[in-house]
Amino acid sequence: MKSICFLHIEKAAGTTLNEIMRNNFYFYYAVSPYLFNKNIDNQDFFLKKEELNVIRKLIPNFVAYGGHSVRLYEDYGEDMIKFTFVRNPVDRYLSHYFYQKQVMKVDWSIEEYLRHENFNNFMCKKICGFDSFEKAKKIIDGDDVFVGVLEKFDESLILLKKFVDESQSADDFVINYEVRNANTNKQGRELQLLMNDYIDRINDNNKEDIKLYKYAEKKVSDMFCGMGDATLLLEKFRSSNKGFKFNRANIIGYKLFKRLYLNRLERRVRDVSKLELSF
Repeated sequence: MKSICFLHIEKAAGTTLNEIMRNNFYFYYAVSPYLFNKNIDNQDFFLKKEELNVIRKLIPNFVAYGGHSVRLYEDYGEDMIKFTFVRNPVDRYLSHYFYQKQVMKVDWSIEEYLRHENFNNFMCKKICGFDSFEKAKKIIDGDDVFVGVLEKFDESLILLKKFVDESQSADDFVINYEVRNANTNKQGRELQLLMNDYIDRINDNNKEDIKLYKYAEKKVSDMFCGMGDATLLLEKFRSSNKGFKFNRANIIGYKLFKRLYLNRLERRVRDVSKLELSF
C-alpha cells in the first residue's frame, strides 16, 4: 500500500482536508507546524526525509501524513502519492494576512506584509521551493501530484477520491466532510479597502501563483467534465454529505494520541525549539 502525503497550504481548506484524512486513517500523522517568525523565512523550516523515516517506524500502521511543514519537493520516498489544494491567490494572500493579524497576533501593517517577500507566490514555494510556476508545474506533472481547487471543492474531492482509490492507498477513501458556515465577509470594509488600494501590488506579488491557480483550475474542470455522469456524481455526493458529522469519539481519541504520543515523538526527532506543538 502506498503512503499518502498531503501538503496543507495555509488558508486553502487544509483544516477540513486534515479532518478528512483523520477520518480515513486513524493514525494519520498531522505534522506540527513551525513557530512563525516574521523576521525569518519559514519556508526553510520543513519536515526532512531523515526525520520522517524515523517517525514512520514509530507510528503504528503508518500510511498517511500531512500538514504545513511538509514540502512536495522533498524526497520522502518513492512508494507514495501526493496531493494539495490551492485557492484563488488574491483571496488566499489576504486571508493569510488577516489570520496572522487577528489570530496569530502578528504586529504588522499591510505595507509591511506586502514588502515581505516570503509570502509572495507562497503556493508555488510550498510545492517546488521557488516562486516559479514552471518549476511547480514540473513537480506536479512529473510526480503525478493531485492538485485540488478550493473554489471547486466538491468536484476536487470527487477527483481526489478517484486518485486515492486507484492508487490503492485506501480501500474506499471517504470524502465526506462537515459543512460549516464560514463567514467570508468578517473583514468587511477593511478587506474591500485593501482590494481597492493594493490590488495591483497584490497581483504582482502573486503572479506565479496566479498562473498555478489557473492551471490547476482548468485541469480540475477538464478532469471532472471528463468523468462519466459528472453532474450526477456531484449531486449524489452533495446529497450524501448533507448533515454529515465526523465521529466525535474519534476526534477526541486522536487529540489524545497527538498529545500523548505524536507530540512526544516529535520532540525526540525534530527541532523542538522551532515547533508549535498542538493539542
